[in-house]
Amino acid sequence: MAEAATETRAAPAPVSAAPAQPAPAAAPPVEPPRASSSFIVVRDRFTIYCDKPIPSLDMPNATAYEVSDRKQEGRPLYALVVKPEMPPRISVMRTLKGAEIPNLLQLVDWGVADWPPADRKCVIVIYHRPMGGRVMDSMSASFKRVPDHLFAKNIIKPLSDALVELASKGITHRAIRPDNLYYMDEARTRMVLGDCVTSVPAHDQPVSVEPIESGMATAAGRGAGNFPDDMYAFGATLLMLAVGRDTLQGVPNEEITRRKVAMGSYGTLAADERAPVVVLECLR
Repeated sequence: MAEAATETRAAPAPVSAAPAQPAPAAAPPVEPPRASSSFIVVRDRFTIYCDKPIPSLDMPNATAYEVSDRKQEGRPLYALVVKPEMPPRISVMRTLKGAEIPNLLQLVDWGVADWPPADRKCVIVIYHRPMGGRVMDSMSASFKRVPDHLFAKNIIKPLSDALVELASKGITHRAIRPDNLYYMDEARTRMVLGDCVTSVPAHDQPVSVEPIESGMATAAGRGAGNFPDDMYAFGATLLMLAVGRDTLQGVPNEEITRRKVAMGSYGTLAADERAPVVVLECLR
């Protein structure tokens, strides 16, 4: 019996496993771009410098900062950043934006933006900068009296014209007081009414310049009022400018109201001072 031929083959060499490739490193998470801590840009035009405040132009519920205009370099502007807890007068801002009302601080633009110092969004209002500063630094400051023969021309006429123009647009100012008046020029000859949108109407008004009824209300509930309310505040402001100071500084609000009821507004505000004849004629 023939033996079956056998074929001897070498066992196949074991296939060595390919070395494991290291897993690709995970890409670092992409963080959304953040606003610079030193400036932000509003409306793709106005650069507001967070590290350049202007304390002399602060409002009770808004902080002032330097601004540059990318389209008009050198244009004198400043921004008021409204405190997050204070609702501004948005409807009035929309009406006044870009409007050139004589003898009223011009509201150039406004917007809402992330504000790094507060780490949240804030309303930002951009104004033409008054180069002569405030007429009175505060309600407790004194004022260099304007000569009687210039009082009507330099103060009464321009400011009353601004109020009439606002009234024609259906707007009450509700922030007329001596420390919210400004000189637009460095020579301090052109006086204008200041901001009226960075707080609710009349919220920051002293009781001395408010009508009796409004002065007795809570600050946040005084309301937009009407033209006579603005005229009352205007008359009280004129009287303070005429005598050079607020004669009621340090007097409690309740006492101011009591005196107005008992003595009348003029007697209360003038106290022992004597106002010029031109102011008396206006107040009548």
